[in-house]
Amino acid sequence: MIYVPVDKFRERSVLLLGKNAAPLIKLMESKGNTSVAFETKEAS
Repeated sequence: MIYVPVDKFRERSVLLLGKNAAPLIKLMESKGNTSVAFETKEAS
């Protein structure tokens, strides 16, 4: 599974879900410091 950021996530969410986008947007937001972790897989 590959995850990629969505351009203009909030705007697209509202466009697709209307007023129902608020819970999804809230779920994706973080109140703490943002951190990113990358996993790497060595080629076999």
